[in-house]
Amino acid sequence: MGSGAILAIILIPVPVSKKRLRQRGHNQADLLVKAIIKHDTMNIFEYGGGAVVKIRDTISQTELSRKKRKQNLIGVFCVARPEKVRGRRVVVIDDVTTTGATLSEVTKVLQDAGVCKVSTLVLAH
Repeated sequence: MGSGAILAIILIPVPVSKKRLRQRGHNQADLLVKAIIKHDTMNIFEYGGGAVVKIRDTISQTELSRKKRKQNLIGVFCVARPEKVRGRRVVVIDDVTTTGATLSEVTKVLQDAGVCKVSTLVLAH
């Protein structure tokens, strides 16, 4: 990083558990991130898949009350590569949100890892 260099914004898909990934065969948020990067002709974005991981399976958020959703996600995500995100700007991308509990937890672990600015982008609400 040279003086005055502008670093790309890291796009981080909300991770799914390994079990859910095996069931679905894909992570919708990861597909969205890859599509955005594919069309990024100005190179302003950087792929951040794998920077945040889901370290524990959870009950599907759709099956829980608003209050239980937040409790269900405590301690579920971690930053696998803090050196990749420390001091950077990131956008966390998800395919859908209802209460925002998932985005809130992912944002929290990224801030704890030293990210300077976290934004979120969701396809559907």
